[in-house]
Amino acid sequence: MNPDLGRATIPSRECARCGNCCRSDMIAYVTDGDMKRWTGENRLDILQSIENSERIWAGDRIIDSRGRRLETCSFLRAGDSGHYCGIYGTRPDICRNFMPASSELCPLYGKTAI
Repeated sequence: MNPDLGRATIPSRECARCGNCCRSDMIAYVTDGDMKRWTGENRLDILQSIENSERIWAGDRIIDSRGRRLETCSFLRAGDSGHYCGIYGTRPDICRNFMPASSELCPLYGKTAI
């Protein structure tokens, strides 16, 4: 199993791997710490993605400098067992801190843990 396919958990709750939490543009929430980490790791794939596409808040959505609506993280991938993060090992802090069932974005939200 690919180690980058890791699953975040909260007590009695495992990620559903639906990808809903990634259906926004994570680049809009990148911290200085994320940028320093990626620079130190020489993650040109991530850094170039950020530098080569200006993101703009258009009031109700994020668009890129070409006017395209950004609806998912560019590192969201689909696999046989669901969605996963293509940069899981070095994902942004906003993603590291997200817990399954903690938001209405998640289909597990409001459901009783088993």
